[in-house]
Amino acid sequence: MIQAEAFIDGVAMLMDWRIFLFIFLGIAYGIIMGSIPGISATLAIGLMLAPSMFMSPIEAIVFLSSVYTSAVYAGGITAATFNIPGAPGAVATTFDGYPLTKEGKGNYVLGISLISSLLGVLISYLVILFFMEPLGRFVLQFGPPELLMIVLIALSIIGLVEGTFLKSLLAGVFGLLIGTIGAGPLGAPRGTFGFHQLYDGIPLVPAVIGLFAISELFYIIRQKTLVSNPHSDLPSAKGAIHYLKEIVSGIREGLRHAYVTLKSGIIGVSIGLLPAAGSSIASLISYSQIKESVKDSSKFGKGDSRGVVASETANNASEAGAMATTLAFGIPGGGAAAVLLSAFLMHGMIPGPYLVRDSMDIVYAFILSNFLQAIVLLFVGIIFIYYFARVVYVPLRLLIPAIVIMTVIGTYSVIGSMSYPIIALVLGVLGYVLRQLNYPIVSVVLGLILGSMVESEFFKMYRMYSGNWGDVFTRPIFIVLLVSVIAIWVYILIKKVKGDRNNASA
Repeated sequence: MIQAEAFIDGVAMLMDWRIFLFIFLGIAYGIIMGSIPGISATLAIGLMLAPSMFMSPIEAIVFLSSVYTSAVYAGGITAATFNIPGAPGAVATTFDGYPLTKEGKGNYVLGISLISSLLGVLISYLVILFFMEPLGRFVLQFGPPELLMIVLIALSIIGLVEGTFLKSLLAGVFGLLIGTIGAGPLGAPRGTFGFHQLYDGIPLVPAVIGLFAISELFYIIRQKTLVSNPHSDLPSAKGAIHYLKEIVSGIREGLRHAYVTLKSGIIGVSIGLLPAAGSSIASLISYSQIKESVKDSSKFGKGDSRGVVASETANNASEAGAMATTLAFGIPGGGAAAVLLSAFLMHGMIPGPYLVRDSMDIVYAFILSNFLQAIVLLFVGIIFIYYFARVVYVPLRLLIPAIVIMTVIGTYSVIGSMSYPIIALVLGVLGYVLRQLNYPIVSVVLGLILGSMVESEFFKMYRMYSGNWGDVFTRPIFIVLLVSVIAIWVYILIKKVKGDRNNASA
Protein backbone atom coordinates (compact mmCIF):
# COMPACT_ATOMS: atom_id res chain seq x y z
CA MET A 1 0.00 0.00 0.00
CA ILE A 2 3.06 2.25 -0.26
CA GLN A 3 4.43 3.48 -3.59
CA ALA A 4 8.08 2.45 -3.25
CA GLU A 5 9.54 4.91 -5.76
CA ALA A 6 7.58 7.89 -4.42
CA PHE A 7 8.46 6.83 -0.86
CA ILE A 8 12.20 6.81 -1.66
CA ASP A 9 11.90 10.21 -3.36
CA GLY A 10 10.11 11.53 -0.28
CA VAL A 11 12.93 10.32 1.96
CA ALA A 12 15.47 11.97 -0.35
CA MET A 13 13.67 15.31 0.00
CA LEU A 14 14.29 15.23 3.75
CA MET A 15 18.01 14.46 3.47
CA ASP A 16 19.08 18.06 3.95
CA TRP A 17 20.48 19.64 7.11
CA ARG A 18 18.21 22.67 6.59
CA ILE A 19 15.15 20.45 6.95
CA PHE A 20 16.30 19.40 10.43
CA LEU A 21 17.02 23.04 11.31
CA PHE A 22 13.53 24.13 10.28
CA ILE A 23 12.00 21.23 12.23
CA PHE A 24 13.86 22.33 15.37
CA LEU A 25 12.91 25.99 14.88
CA GLY A 26 9.28 25.07 14.18
CA ILE A 27 9.07 22.84 17.26
CA ALA A 28 10.60 25.49 19.54
CA TYR A 29 8.44 28.31 18.17
CA GLY A 30 5.30 26.16 18.30
CA ILE A 31 5.85 25.19 21.94
CA ILE A 32 6.38 28.81 22.97
CA MET A 33 3.29 30.08 21.13
CA GLY A 34 1.15 27.08 22.06
CA SER A 35 1.98 27.59 25.72
CA ILE A 36 0.23 30.97 25.68
CA PRO A 37 -3.48 30.58 26.48
CA GLY A 38 -5.49 32.01 23.59
CA ILE A 39 -2.67 31.64 21.07
CA SER A 40 -3.86 28.57 19.16
CA ALA A 41 -1.98 26.47 16.63
CA THR A 42 -3.98 28.30 13.97
CA LEU A 43 -2.63 31.68 15.05
CA ALA A 44 0.91 30.33 15.52
CA ILE A 45 0.98 28.95 11.96
CA GLY A 46 -0.77 32.01 10.50
CA LEU A 47 1.93 34.34 11.80
CA MET A 48 4.56 32.28 10.00
CA LEU A 49 2.83 32.10 6.60
CA ALA A 50 4.52 35.19 5.21
CA PRO A 51 8.06 34.29 6.40
CA SER A 52 7.61 30.83 4.88
CA MET A 53 7.46 32.48 1.44
CA PHE A 54 11.25 32.85 1.65
CA MET A 55 11.72 29.09 2.08
CA SER A 56 11.61 26.35 -0.50
CA PRO A 57 8.22 24.57 -0.73
CA ILE A 58 9.32 21.46 1.18
CA GLU A 59 11.13 23.55 3.84
CA ALA A 60 8.05 25.73 4.33
CA ILE A 61 5.66 22.81 4.64
CA VAL A 62 7.94 20.95 7.07
CA PHE A 63 8.49 24.10 9.15
CA LEU A 64 4.78 24.98 9.39
CA SER A 65 3.89 21.35 10.08
CA SER A 66 6.42 21.36 12.95
CA VAL A 67 4.72 24.45 14.37
CA TYR A 68 1.39 22.62 14.09
CA THR A 69 2.68 19.51 15.86
CA SER A 70 4.30 21.32 18.78
CA ALA A 71 1.58 23.98 19.23
CA VAL A 72 -1.12 21.30 19.54
CA TYR A 73 1.02 19.57 22.17
CA ALA A 74 1.94 22.77 24.02
CA GLY A 75 -1.67 23.55 24.87
CA GLY A 76 -1.42 20.80 27.46
CA ILE A 77 1.52 22.43 29.25
CA THR A 78 -0.47 25.26 30.83
CA ALA A 79 -3.54 23.00 31.10
CA ALA A 80 -1.66 20.71 33.48
CA THR A 81 0.45 23.36 35.21
CA PHE A 82 -2.00 26.25 35.68
CA ASN A 83 -5.40 24.68 34.90
CA ILE A 84 -5.53 26.99 31.86
CA PRO A 85 -5.93 25.11 28.55
CA GLY A 86 -3.55 26.66 26.04
CA ALA A 87 -5.90 25.40 23.31
CA PRO A 88 -9.42 23.92 23.20
CA GLY A 89 -7.97 20.45 22.62
CA ALA A 90 -6.29 20.57 26.03
CA VAL A 91 -9.47 21.04 28.07
CA ALA A 92 -9.65 17.34 28.98
CA THR A 93 -6.00 17.47 30.10
CA THR A 94 -7.00 19.74 33.00
CA PHE A 95 -9.31 17.07 34.45
CA ASP A 96 -6.45 14.95 35.79
CA GLY A 97 -3.34 16.95 34.92
CA TYR A 98 -3.99 19.85 37.27
CA PRO A 99 -4.95 17.68 40.29
CA LEU A 100 -1.62 15.87 39.86
CA THR A 101 0.19 19.22 39.69
CA LYS A 102 -1.44 20.29 42.96
CA GLU A 103 -0.03 17.12 44.50
CA GLY A 104 3.44 18.42 43.63
CA LYS A 105 3.79 16.26 40.49
CA GLY A 106 3.89 19.04 37.91
CA ASN A 107 7.02 17.88 36.10
CA TYR A 108 5.77 14.29 36.25
CA VAL A 109 2.57 15.36 34.44
CA LEU A 110 4.56 17.26 31.83
CA GLY A 111 6.48 14.05 31.12
CA ILE A 112 3.25 12.06 30.68
CA SER A 113 1.85 14.75 28.41
CA LEU A 114 5.04 14.83 26.33
CA ILE A 115 5.28 11.09 25.64
CA SER A 116 1.54 10.80 25.03
CA SER A 117 1.64 13.59 22.46
CA LEU A 118 4.63 12.01 20.76
CA LEU A 119 2.94 8.60 20.57
CA GLY A 120 -0.26 10.21 19.29
CA VAL A 121 1.66 11.73 16.40
CA LEU A 122 3.53 8.49 15.64
CA ILE A 123 0.45 6.24 15.73
CA SER A 124 -1.71 8.54 13.63
CA TYR A 125 0.85 9.25 10.93
CA LEU A 126 1.75 5.57 10.76
CA VAL A 127 -1.90 4.87 9.95
CA ILE A 128 -1.96 7.66 7.35
CA LEU A 129 1.31 6.44 5.82
CA PHE A 130 -0.20 3.07 4.91
CA PHE A 131 -3.67 4.28 3.95
CA MET A 132 -2.84 7.49 2.08
CA GLU A 133 -2.12 5.76 -1.24
CA PRO A 134 -5.39 3.72 -1.41
CA LEU A 135 -7.27 6.80 -0.20
CA GLY A 136 -5.68 8.75 -3.03
CA ARG A 137 -6.72 6.11 -5.58
CA PHE A 138 -10.26 6.27 -4.28
CA VAL A 139 -10.37 10.08 -4.45
CA LEU A 140 -9.29 10.00 -8.11
CA GLN A 141 -12.71 8.54 -8.92
CA PHE A 142 -14.31 11.80 -7.80
CA GLY A 143 -15.66 14.09 -10.49
CA PRO A 144 -17.31 17.55 -10.27
CA PRO A 145 -20.60 16.22 -8.76
CA GLU A 146 -18.76 14.29 -6.02
CA LEU A 147 -16.49 17.21 -5.14
CA LEU A 148 -19.49 19.49 -4.75
CA MET A 149 -21.11 16.95 -2.44
CA ILE A 150 -17.90 16.72 -0.37
CA VAL A 151 -17.97 20.49 0.17
CA LEU A 152 -21.61 20.27 1.26
CA ILE A 153 -20.80 17.40 3.65
CA ALA A 154 -17.91 19.40 5.13
CA LEU A 155 -20.14 22.41 5.81
CA SER A 156 -22.85 20.15 7.24
CA ILE A 157 -20.46 18.35 9.60
CA ILE A 158 -19.11 21.68 10.84
CA GLY A 159 -22.68 22.64 11.70
CA LEU A 160 -23.21 19.28 13.39
CA VAL A 161 -20.06 19.65 15.51
CA GLU A 162 -20.58 23.31 16.35
CA GLY A 163 -24.29 22.82 16.95
CA THR A 164 -25.14 25.66 14.56
CA PHE A 165 -26.14 23.94 11.33
CA LEU A 166 -27.90 26.87 9.66
CA LYS A 167 -25.21 29.32 10.74
CA SER A 168 -22.52 26.99 9.45
CA LEU A 169 -24.15 26.80 6.01
CA LEU A 170 -24.68 30.57 5.92
CA ALA A 171 -21.06 31.16 6.96
CA GLY A 172 -19.87 28.71 4.30
CA VAL A 173 -21.95 30.40 1.59
CA PHE A 174 -20.62 33.76 2.75
CA GLY A 175 -17.08 32.39 2.43
CA LEU A 176 -17.89 31.12 -1.07
CA LEU A 177 -19.09 34.61 -2.04
CA ILE A 178 -15.88 36.15 -0.69
CA GLY A 179 -13.94 33.54 -2.68
CA THR A 180 -15.58 34.69 -5.93
CA ILE A 181 -14.44 38.32 -5.52
CA GLY A 182 -12.17 39.34 -8.37
CA ALA A 183 -12.05 38.52 -12.06
CA GLY A 184 -14.68 36.01 -13.15
CA PRO A 185 -14.30 33.26 -15.75
CA LEU A 186 -14.81 35.81 -18.54
CA GLY A 187 -12.45 38.37 -17.01
CA ALA A 188 -15.10 40.77 -15.71
CA PRO A 189 -14.43 42.05 -12.14
CA ARG A 190 -16.93 41.06 -9.45
CA GLY A 191 -17.36 42.54 -5.99
CA THR A 192 -14.18 44.62 -6.11
CA PHE A 193 -15.99 47.93 -5.41
CA GLY A 194 -13.50 49.65 -7.68
CA PHE A 195 -10.40 48.49 -5.78
CA HIS A 196 -7.95 47.17 -8.36
CA GLN A 197 -6.05 45.36 -5.57
CA LEU A 198 -8.96 42.89 -5.42
CA TYR A 199 -8.95 42.09 -9.14
CA ASP A 200 -7.09 38.82 -8.49
CA GLY A 201 -9.42 37.97 -5.63
CA ILE A 202 -9.05 38.09 -1.84
CA PRO A 203 -5.42 37.12 -1.16
CA LEU A 204 -5.24 34.00 0.97
CA VAL A 205 -2.47 34.95 3.42
CA PRO A 206 -4.02 38.15 4.82
CA ALA A 207 -7.48 36.53 4.72
CA VAL A 208 -6.43 33.58 6.86
CA ILE A 209 -4.36 35.73 9.23
CA GLY A 210 -7.21 38.21 9.57
CA LEU A 211 -10.06 35.75 10.10
CA PHE A 212 -8.16 33.50 12.48
CA ALA A 213 -5.25 35.40 14.03
CA ILE A 214 -6.45 38.99 14.38
CA SER A 215 -9.96 37.99 15.42
CA GLU A 216 -8.41 35.89 18.23
CA LEU A 217 -6.35 38.86 19.37
CA PHE A 218 -9.54 40.82 20.00
CA TYR A 219 -10.46 38.17 22.58
CA ILE A 220 -7.07 38.10 24.28
CA ILE A 221 -6.84 41.88 24.52
CA ARG A 222 -9.91 41.95 26.77
CA GLN A 223 -7.95 40.07 29.46
CA LYS A 224 -5.70 41.83 31.96
CA THR A 225 -3.46 38.84 32.63
CA LEU A 226 -3.19 35.26 31.46
CA VAL A 227 -2.69 33.88 34.96
CA SER A 228 -4.51 35.51 37.88
CA ASN A 229 -2.12 34.13 40.53
CA PRO A 230 0.95 32.91 38.64
CA HIS A 231 2.90 31.78 41.69
CA SER A 232 0.29 29.48 43.20
CA ASP A 233 0.29 25.72 42.81
CA LEU A 234 3.56 25.66 40.89
CA PRO A 235 6.05 22.79 41.14
CA SER A 236 8.87 23.77 43.45
CA ALA A 237 12.25 24.31 41.86
CA LYS A 238 14.52 21.55 43.13
CA GLY A 239 17.32 21.77 40.62
CA ALA A 240 17.78 20.71 37.03
CA ILE A 241 18.68 17.07 37.80
CA HIS A 242 15.59 16.53 39.95
CA TYR A 243 13.48 18.25 37.31
CA LEU A 244 14.80 15.92 34.59
CA LYS A 245 14.22 12.86 36.77
CA GLU A 246 10.58 13.81 37.29
CA ILE A 247 10.08 14.38 33.56
CA VAL A 248 11.61 10.98 32.76
CA SER A 249 9.48 9.35 35.46
CA GLY A 250 6.38 10.81 33.78
CA ILE A 251 7.54 9.48 30.40
CA ARG A 252 7.87 5.99 31.88
CA GLU A 253 4.37 6.27 33.34
CA GLY A 254 2.96 7.26 29.95
CA LEU A 255 4.63 4.26 28.29
CA ARG A 256 2.98 1.89 30.78
CA HIS A 257 -0.51 2.50 29.38
CA ALA A 258 -0.18 0.93 25.93
CA TYR A 259 -3.89 0.06 25.65
CA VAL A 260 -5.01 3.59 26.51
CA THR A 261 -2.48 5.06 24.09
CA LEU A 262 -3.46 2.82 21.17
CA LYS A 263 -7.21 3.26 21.65
CA SER A 264 -6.90 7.03 22.09
CA GLY A 265 -4.68 7.28 19.00
CA ILE A 266 -7.24 5.46 16.85
CA ILE A 267 -10.08 7.59 18.22
CA GLY A 268 -8.08 10.74 17.56
CA VAL A 269 -7.15 10.00 13.95
CA SER A 270 -10.70 8.81 13.18
CA ILE A 271 -12.32 11.97 14.51
CA GLY A 272 -9.65 14.11 12.88
CA LEU A 273 -10.86 12.91 9.48
CA LEU A 274 -14.16 14.74 10.07
CA PRO A 275 -14.07 18.39 8.99
CA ALA A 276 -14.03 20.75 11.98
CA ALA A 277 -14.30 17.98 14.59
CA GLY A 278 -10.74 18.74 15.64
CA SER A 279 -8.65 18.07 18.71
CA SER A 280 -11.16 19.28 21.30
CA ILE A 281 -13.83 16.78 20.25
CA ALA A 282 -11.22 14.02 19.87
CA SER A 283 -9.75 14.52 23.35
CA LEU A 284 -13.11 14.72 25.12
CA ILE A 285 -14.48 11.61 23.39
CA SER A 286 -11.25 9.71 24.03
CA TYR A 287 -11.29 10.72 27.71
CA SER A 288 -14.88 9.56 28.18
CA GLN A 289 -14.29 6.29 26.29
CA ILE A 290 -11.19 5.41 28.29
CA LYS A 291 -12.94 6.27 31.56
CA GLU A 292 -15.81 3.92 30.69
CA SER A 293 -13.59 1.07 29.47
CA VAL A 294 -11.08 0.77 32.35
CA LYS A 295 -11.83 -1.36 35.40
CA ASP A 296 -11.10 1.21 38.09
CA SER A 297 -12.10 4.73 37.04
CA SER A 298 -12.58 6.15 40.55
CA LYS A 299 -9.50 8.35 40.30
CA PHE A 300 -10.49 9.92 36.98
CA GLY A 301 -10.91 13.64 37.53
CA LYS A 302 -8.86 13.47 40.72
CA GLY A 303 -5.40 12.81 39.30
CA ASP A 304 -5.32 9.67 37.13
CA SER A 305 -2.41 9.53 34.69
CA ARG A 306 -4.56 7.56 32.23
CA GLY A 307 -6.79 10.60 31.81
CA VAL A 308 -3.81 12.71 30.74
CA VAL A 309 -2.66 9.97 28.34
CA ALA A 310 -6.13 9.68 26.79
CA SER A 311 -6.52 13.41 26.23
CA GLU A 312 -3.02 14.20 24.97
CA THR A 313 -2.75 11.17 22.68
CA ALA A 314 -6.10 11.85 21.03
CA ASN A 315 -5.73 15.58 20.47
CA ASN A 316 -2.36 15.10 18.80
CA ALA A 317 -3.55 12.09 16.76
CA SER A 318 -6.44 14.15 15.40
CA GLU A 319 -3.82 16.32 13.66
CA ALA A 320 -2.95 13.51 11.24
CA GLY A 321 -6.60 12.80 10.48
CA ALA A 322 -7.22 16.45 9.68
CA MET A 323 -4.19 16.55 7.39
CA ALA A 324 -5.24 13.35 5.60
CA THR A 325 -8.56 14.99 4.70
CA THR A 326 -6.71 18.12 3.63
CA LEU A 327 -4.22 16.30 1.42
CA ALA A 328 -6.64 13.85 -0.19
CA PHE A 329 -9.71 16.04 -0.72
CA GLY A 330 -8.38 19.57 -0.42
CA ILE A 331 -10.91 20.04 2.40
CA PRO A 332 -9.26 21.33 5.61
CA GLY A 333 -10.12 19.30 8.68
CA GLY A 334 -9.96 22.32 10.98
CA GLY A 335 -8.65 25.83 11.45
CA ALA A 336 -4.95 24.93 11.62
CA ALA A 337 -5.32 22.52 8.70
CA ALA A 338 -6.94 25.36 6.72
CA VAL A 339 -3.90 27.55 7.32
CA LEU A 340 -1.60 24.70 6.28
CA LEU A 341 -3.72 24.23 3.17
CA SER A 342 -3.16 27.87 2.30
CA ALA A 343 0.59 27.29 2.74
CA PHE A 344 0.45 24.45 0.19
CA LEU A 345 -1.39 26.73 -2.22
CA MET A 346 1.06 29.58 -1.67
CA HIS A 347 3.92 27.29 -2.70
CA GLY A 348 2.23 26.02 -5.85
CA MET A 349 0.87 22.74 -4.48
CA ILE A 350 -2.87 22.11 -4.71
CA PRO A 351 -4.03 19.50 -2.16
CA GLY A 352 -6.63 17.11 -3.51
CA PRO A 353 -6.87 14.19 -5.91
CA TYR A 354 -4.20 15.46 -8.28
CA LEU A 355 -1.64 16.06 -5.54
CA VAL A 356 -1.80 12.42 -4.42
CA ARG A 357 -1.72 11.30 -8.04
CA ASP A 358 1.09 13.47 -9.39
CA SER A 359 3.12 14.40 -6.28
CA MET A 360 2.93 11.45 -3.93
CA ASP A 361 6.61 11.98 -3.09
CA ILE A 362 5.71 15.33 -1.50
CA VAL A 363 2.90 13.67 0.45
CA TYR A 364 5.30 11.01 1.75
CA ALA A 365 7.90 13.65 2.61
CA PHE A 366 5.28 15.54 4.61
CA ILE A 367 4.17 12.39 6.47
CA LEU A 368 7.72 11.22 7.19
CA SER A 369 8.73 14.66 8.43
CA ASN A 370 6.17 14.25 11.20
CA PHE A 371 8.05 11.21 12.52
CA LEU A 372 11.17 13.38 12.70
CA GLN A 373 9.16 16.11 14.40
CA ALA A 374 8.01 13.67 17.08
CA ILE A 375 11.62 12.72 17.85
CA VAL A 376 12.76 16.36 18.01
CA LEU A 377 9.72 17.20 20.15
CA LEU A 378 10.81 14.57 22.67
CA PHE A 379 14.31 15.99 23.14
CA VAL A 380 13.28 19.66 23.03
CA GLY A 381 10.44 18.91 25.41
CA ILE A 382 12.57 17.13 27.99
CA ILE A 383 15.01 20.03 28.15
CA PHE A 384 12.76 23.07 27.79
CA ILE A 385 9.05 22.46 28.46
CA TYR A 386 9.15 23.49 32.12
CA TYR A 387 10.71 26.81 31.15
CA PHE A 388 8.57 27.35 28.05
CA ALA A 389 5.50 27.20 30.30
CA ARG A 390 6.73 30.41 31.98
CA VAL A 391 5.78 32.38 28.86
CA VAL A 392 2.40 32.97 30.53
CA TYR A 393 4.13 35.47 32.81
CA VAL A 394 4.81 37.83 29.90
CA PRO A 395 2.57 40.90 30.45
CA LEU A 396 -0.15 41.31 27.84
CA ARG A 397 0.89 44.93 27.33
CA LEU A 398 4.10 43.53 25.82
CA LEU A 399 2.75 40.34 24.28
CA ILE A 400 -0.16 41.78 22.26
CA PRO A 401 1.84 44.60 20.55
CA ALA A 402 4.58 42.11 19.63
CA ILE A 403 2.06 39.81 17.95
CA VAL A 404 0.40 42.74 16.16
CA ILE A 405 3.75 43.90 14.82
CA MET A 406 4.54 40.37 13.61
CA THR A 407 1.15 40.23 11.89
CA VAL A 408 1.57 43.57 10.09
CA ILE A 409 5.13 42.85 9.01
CA GLY A 410 4.23 39.32 7.96
CA THR A 411 1.30 40.33 5.75
CA TYR A 412 3.13 43.35 4.32
CA SER A 413 6.21 41.34 3.36
CA VAL A 414 4.27 38.97 1.08
CA ILE A 415 4.17 41.48 -1.82
CA GLY A 416 5.40 44.66 -0.13
CA SER A 417 2.01 46.37 -0.20
CA MET A 418 -0.03 47.94 2.61
CA SER A 419 -3.17 46.55 0.99
CA TYR A 420 -2.44 43.16 2.57
CA PRO A 421 -2.35 44.38 6.22
CA ILE A 422 -5.50 46.45 5.54
CA ILE A 423 -7.31 43.39 4.16
CA ALA A 424 -6.15 41.35 7.17
CA LEU A 425 -7.44 44.01 9.58
CA VAL A 426 -10.82 44.32 7.83
CA LEU A 427 -11.30 40.55 7.81
CA GLY A 428 -10.07 40.38 11.41
CA VAL A 429 -12.86 42.75 12.49
CA LEU A 430 -15.30 40.72 10.38
CA GLY A 431 -14.06 37.50 11.99
CA TYR A 432 -14.51 38.97 15.47
CA VAL A 433 -18.09 40.01 14.69
CA LEU A 434 -18.88 36.56 13.29
CA ARG A 435 -17.43 34.92 16.42
CA GLN A 436 -19.57 37.16 18.59
CA LEU A 437 -22.64 36.05 16.63
CA ASN A 438 -21.58 32.36 16.93
CA TYR A 439 -20.88 31.84 13.23
CA PRO A 440 -18.11 29.22 12.70
CA ILE A 441 -15.02 30.93 11.27
CA VAL A 442 -13.88 27.56 9.88
CA SER A 443 -16.91 27.55 7.56
CA VAL A 444 -16.05 31.01 6.24
CA VAL A 445 -12.43 30.06 5.57
CA LEU A 446 -13.50 26.77 4.01
CA GLY A 447 -15.81 28.63 1.64
CA LEU A 448 -13.12 31.19 0.85
CA ILE A 449 -10.50 28.59 0.04
CA LEU A 450 -12.88 26.44 -1.98
CA GLY A 451 -14.71 29.30 -3.71
CA SER A 452 -12.83 29.10 -7.00
CA MET A 453 -12.88 25.29 -6.97
CA VAL A 454 -16.63 25.13 -6.37
CA GLU A 455 -17.23 27.60 -9.18
CA SER A 456 -15.06 25.74 -11.69
CA GLU A 457 -16.44 22.32 -10.73
CA PHE A 458 -20.01 23.60 -10.99
CA PHE A 459 -19.42 24.89 -14.52
CA LYS A 460 -17.77 21.59 -15.44
CA MET A 461 -20.78 19.68 -14.13
CA TYR A 462 -23.13 22.05 -15.98
CA ARG A 463 -21.32 21.44 -19.27
CA MET A 464 -21.24 17.67 -18.67
CA TYR A 465 -24.88 17.18 -17.71
CA SER A 466 -26.75 20.20 -19.08
CA GLY A 467 -30.02 18.93 -20.56
CA ASN A 468 -29.52 15.45 -19.10
CA TRP A 469 -29.25 15.86 -15.33
CA GLY A 470 -30.54 12.36 -14.71
CA ASP A 471 -27.10 10.96 -15.61
CA VAL A 472 -25.71 12.41 -12.38
CA PHE A 473 -27.68 9.77 -10.49
CA THR A 474 -25.91 6.97 -12.36
CA ARG A 475 -22.69 7.73 -10.45
CA PRO A 476 -22.51 5.40 -7.37
CA ILE A 477 -20.17 7.58 -5.30
CA PHE A 478 -22.38 10.61 -5.90
CA ILE A 479 -25.43 8.66 -4.70
CA VAL A 480 -23.60 7.57 -1.51
CA LEU A 481 -22.48 11.13 -0.78
CA LEU A 482 -25.95 12.51 -1.50
CA VAL A 483 -27.51 10.00 0.90
CA SER A 484 -24.88 10.99 3.49
CA VAL A 485 -25.82 14.66 3.17
CA ILE A 486 -29.52 13.86 3.52
CA ALA A 487 -28.82 11.62 6.54
CA ILE A 488 -26.86 14.40 8.27
CA TRP A 489 -29.64 16.91 7.60
CA VAL A 490 -32.34 14.52 8.82
CA TYR A 491 -30.34 13.77 11.98
CA ILE A 492 -29.90 17.49 12.68
CA LEU A 493 -33.60 18.14 12.05
CA ILE A 494 -34.66 15.34 14.43
CA LYS A 495 -32.21 16.58 17.03
CA LYS A 496 -33.61 20.10 16.75
CA VAL A 497 -37.24 18.92 17.01
CA LYS A 498 -36.41 16.88 20.13
CA GLY A 499 -34.59 19.85 21.62
CA ASP A 500 -37.56 22.15 20.98
CA ARG A 501 -39.93 19.62 22.59
CA ASN A 502 -37.71 19.28 25.67
CA ASN A 503 -37.50 23.06 26.01
CA ALA A 504 -41.28 23.35 25.62
CA SER A 505 -41.93 20.68 28.27
CA ALA A 506 -39.47 22.32 30.64
